[in-house]
Amino acid sequence: MGKLCAAGGVDGDVPAEEDSFRRLLAVAQDMAGNSDWLGAQAVANITHALASMCAAGNLVTDDDNVHAALTALEARLPGAAPYMVSQGVANTVWGMATLQWELGAEASDALEAAVKRVCRDLNAQEVSNVVWGYATLGWDLEPQMWGALEAATARVGQDMSPQAVSNVLWGYATLGHAPGGEARMALEAAVARLGPAHMNSQDLANTMWAYVTLEIEPLQDTRAALEAAVVRLGARMTAQDVANAVWAFSMLLHRVP
Repeated sequence: MGKLCAAGGVDGDVPAEEDSFRRLLAVAQDMAGNSDWLGAQAVANITHALASMCAAGNLVTDDDNVHAALTALEARLPGAAPYMVSQGVANTVWGMATLQWELGAEASDALEAAVKRVCRDLNAQEVSNVVWGYATLGWDLEPQMWGALEAATARVGQDMSPQAVSNVLWGYATLGHAPGGEARMALEAAVARLGPAHMNSQDLANTMWAYVTLEIEPLQDTRAALEAAVVRLGARMTAQDVANAVWAFSMLLHRVP
């Protein structure tokens, strides 16, 4: 299933109620009980495939077959996570969050240990997926994990896309953790670089909400970039977008000494 999705062999229009898909889920469920049949990459690929279908609105987790497959994948995680590469770890965190699947203690501990192990190898999109996933799941991260994520953020900030940097800022803010030191400087530089020409309305909204929520003042170049983004996007903004932007800027202006 995961390989088919990664190769484009499964499109977003496959409904979970189709008999062929149900049979495929049953096979994945059976394979999850055998490490020789379902290795670390396969666990990550299947999780990502199911999450992608869920995000496209073509799969619901309260379906009995889907629920059984996810339960089997969770049971396989403690044995698979130690062997996942960075992409597999990030895809699994993102996938479980997208599926809104609450992992039990054993599986979540295994996945968190895997994140710590691969943090030095995460690329910009993978850092974004992990931070967004943790925030969506509402996990309470320990200081050591935050240290690893901040180091990764600082390392890859210059490579982040508009969506990635806004998702990372949203994730930090949602979890109530203000990035410090090099991580913050990397995110500020990314916003300054991407805001004027590349952020869309959602990126802008997430970014400004994060600054307000974290109660940190954007640096001068960052503020200028956010203002430029508002000017560029103004004609295409919805009424809600405009209201959000006015609220955010009013909150930020109140913090100017």
